[in-house]
Amino acid sequence: MKTTFTVVLALAGLAIADLIKKALFIVDSMTGNPNFSTPSPALTVIGNDVTNLETAQTKASGGGKPLTAAMHAQEAILVRDLNALGNYVETIANNDPANAVSIILSAGMEVKADATHGPTKFHAELTSVAGEVKLKTAFILSVIYHWQMSTDGTTFAEIGVTRKGTFIKGGFTLGTRYYFRVATEDNNGLSTWSDVTSIIVA
Repeated sequence: MKTTFTVVLALAGLAIADLIKKALFIVDSMTGNPNFSTPSPALTVIGNDVTNLETAQTKASGGGKPLTAAMHAQEAILVRDLNALGNYVETIANNDPANAVSIILSAGMEVKADATHGPTKFHAELTSVAGEVKLKTAFILSVIYHWQMSTDGTTFAEIGVTRKGTFIKGGFTLGTRYYFRVATEDNNGLSTWSDVTSIIVA
């Protein structure tokens, strides 16, 4: 049975500041990304939507109901265009099932998790090399591991894909806290994400 991969944006209920942050992260992730030669809508459209929403938000601050309504109208436009961009990414990904999960994650978007539970034992530790972190989870035969990192514990980006339950990444800024998570991928698609773990790099 063919697996279908679904983009998850989780835009509902986001505060406007968080919506803008997510939109900019997606634009940054897709800019120059070889997986997406002709984004639809264009990334410039999303950028303009963000600018228009920021302007409307500023005007709405203490400006009364009409300006607040105008702000929410701009918010709806950004959500509409992000959903359309998600559909574009989903189509590209499903045309390349073997790489679908990585393609979606590279766009700064999430993949719908199936019933498979993700890794339950996961931790990060420092290595003997300054600025280097080793991530470890239980080894599972015949799966791919997707490793993600965040600087705020909210917005995650993929930093590596392996076929073993360990991953070493260097180049982190000393004295900074980083957040990590991992998921596995098999023939059924992507698992749920592990619990997030964090560490201050030394």
